Parts: sequence; C-alpha cells; structure tokens
Amino acid sequence: MSMKRGPDQFHDTFREKVASLIQAKQAGETVENAEPAPKPTGAVDLMEALRASVDRVRSPKDTKTEKSPRPHEPVAAPGRAARRSRRA
Repeated sequence: MSMKRGPDQFHDTFREKVASLIQAKQAGETVENAEPAPKPTGAVDLMEALRASVDRVRSPKDTKTEKSPRPHEPVAAPGRAARRSRRA
C-alpha cells in the first residue's frame, strides 16, 4: 500500500502558528504563553527501569539467600532418558 506524495500535499501547521504569533507581536497584540507542561502521571520510565534491572543483575548479591548446592540442570523428558540408557 504505497502512496506517492509530493511536497505540496503536506501541511505545516507549526510554521503557520509561529507566523501568526510573529504577526500578532508585530501588531502589538498580547500573545498568550504556551500551556504549562503536563504534570507527571507516575508512568514508569522504561529505560531507567531496564538500567536498574541490569545493574541489579550485574552487581554482587549482598543479601543472603538460600542457594542450591548445584546449578539447575536441564531435565530431559522421561521417554528420552529411557531411550538413551538402552543404547549404551
């Protein structure tokens, strides 16, 4: 679904707003300030959360947790172990 568009099909509203502000100031009109930035919503910054997660994984563990005596080993399906023992 590719559409060919030319430069004449784009409409630059930002440029129009800036031009109208300039004209208003030149005419001596009072120009309203922009709206203040919206207040934080409490949404999580995903990049900061990712960095914190990576830092936790890379840093040595200071908390004492119960450790397993050996690392987890992959468990084979029950049928596969039986087949392997017959071949040996």
